[in-house]
Amino acid sequence: MLQFNKTTKKLPYSIINHYAIGVDALSLQLVAHDRERDTNKQHLLNVKISDCEPEYQKNSFTVKKEVSNNPAFHIQFGVYNLKQRLCTLYSHPTKGYGYTKHLRPLYVENSALYTMEFARLIPDFLKAFDFQINNISQLDIFIDNQQQNPSELIQALIQDADNYQRIKHKNDTALMAFGPIDEKGGSFDYTTYIGKESKRVQAKIYNKVAEKDKPYITPWQKANGLTNEADKWRFELSAMTEAFTKYKPYAVTEDGELTTVYRLDNNAPTKATNAVKITEKTKLDIDITQLSNKAYLISLFEHFINIDIRRKDATRISRCSKVPLFDYSIYGKEELIKTVTQNINMSEKIKEKKFIKHALETYKSTGNVRYLEIANDTAERNELYEEMAKLIEALRIKDSVQTLGIDYLLDNYALLRQHHLAAA
Repeated sequence: MLQFNKTTKKLPYSIINHYAIGVDALSLQLVAHDRERDTNKQHLLNVKISDCEPEYQKNSFTVKKEVSNNPAFHIQFGVYNLKQRLCTLYSHPTKGYGYTKHLRPLYVENSALYTMEFARLIPDFLKAFDFQINNISQLDIFIDNQQQNPSELIQALIQDADNYQRIKHKNDTALMAFGPIDEKGGSFDYTTYIGKESKRVQAKIYNKVAEKDKPYITPWQKANGLTNEADKWRFELSAMTEAFTKYKPYAVTEDGELTTVYRLDNNAPTKATNAVKITEKTKLDIDITQLSNKAYLISLFEHFINIDIRRKDATRISRCSKVPLFDYSIYGKEELIKTVTQNINMSEKIKEKKFIKHALETYKSTGNVRYLEIANDTAERNELYEEMAKLIEALRIKDSVQTLGIDYLLDNYALLRQHHLAAA
């Protein structure tokens, strides 16, 4: 909410309230399913370079094989909608191991973000070729304005130390500036970087003059109310993979109390000893179909912005009023969907794995089905279906488990997990 000065009825500082907002970069990681299964061998993301066709066609999309410019992948695909290039897709990794071996990067063309209905076309393309998104690896959202340079506004606020303060958070770096100041006009022509080395969100502010190498940007700016008669200042936020998920550590004591790890360390030793440490995961679910919706983009921009300036109107910094550089209300707002899950920490999961193994071994030696049920309950509670399936195989009790009618534990633990989550 914007705060007005009670005496003058004006904002206590200049705010940018006329601007255009858009997307300048979008890249995804797609999932390539296990190639060993016959049904997956012909999937486009599993095709080897020796078997790759020169061209694939579905609906209005054409996928063309190209010479790869990425040393990590043998195959590069150019994706076209009708005759316009939409995105670039890489497949057949040169190294088939590591946690990314089943991931395939897709980069939306910069020109498509300004000239095509990418928010509709990308989901349509993914659906046509049966592609599944694993995660968004980069999303760049920008605000272009001709009112003032946001860097000058930030500096003016910071220099007014009696009324404003800049809050620096974990892993935050100082504002970095590169380039000269225009001596004739006295304006700042350099590029300002905020969080340049951050793995979460990086920002840069610069003069977005007409670009000869990107002629499609100027028409977009004109269509969105910007002219060539004044400087076009761009505030660009680049959100990387880690920006979409936040983790917060908690602990559950032996009496069921949910507390922070910090408070746990100050509790009685008996509570701390028997506490189970968990991590709360909050994931921001990006709706690609909404990335052409200005209200949705504004909400994302406000969520990701990494410059935190506050008024000195409270004794505690956390209670000081945040100072917005932009009027976020001009396009309206959209609710951002977040998914919150809690998982047991790895060290705790190791204990649970050992418990499951002990229960299965006891079942094998005694034949008592109750131990199998205990193992199943533990796997369900801690999402350890895959580990349990592997143990059943290793202990050679698969036939015995199958006779009890719960062989789905072995072959379909992922689907079983989804079932339990839906039921919950």
